[in-house]
Amino acid sequence: MDYYECYKKARDRAWQILIRYRVSALPVDVFRICEASGVNVITYESGRELITRFNLERHTENDGFSAKINGRYIIFYDSCIQPPGRVRFTVAHEMGHIALRHIAGNATAWNRGENATNDPQEMQANVFAARLLAPACVLMELNIQNADELQAATGLSYTAAKIRLERLNALRERGKFYLSPLERQVYKNFENYINNIR
Repeated sequence: MDYYECYKKARDRAWQILIRYRVSALPVDVFRICEASGVNVITYESGRELITRFNLERHTENDGFSAKINGRYIIFYDSCIQPPGRVRFTVAHEMGHIALRHIAGNATAWNRGENATNDPQEMQANVFAARLLAPACVLMELNIQNADELQAATGLSYTAAKIRLERLNALRERGKFYLSPLERQVYKNFENYINNIR
């Protein structure tokens, strides 16, 4: 699968999740979505017994990881990571691994190493997380102009907000909104929220 197909699959899956769980306001509550979809989300501290029993300690060097244990998906995360927006992105990233079916029986760690940007599954999980937490059509309709506004609206970290703003501006320049029926449905979900904010 080429880069654009990987990207599109992750983007569309994020939109489908927003639609399925009737998300209609920012910031997106990724913990509620996980709960509604049957994915358990627990801190490293709370999950210590499971982490030890299933020999997953090596993954705790990362901000978070996901695993399928006894047929159930679990996202583990480090509650000490800062800023708090990074926790939300970590959980959304791991949810992306689950939603995109990257996990079989093994744990999938968030690979923050040098090869992470070359790993198609890591790229897809990042695309999924960014589109889930900060859908571009909503940001465009809210006329978000800078990273501070984007961070305030979405709850992303400032670093993630800057990256998302770059993509939003590229989409604005190219006029690439509402080409997909999925994106049009995402907008419909958020329409009341957008009108109340304007």
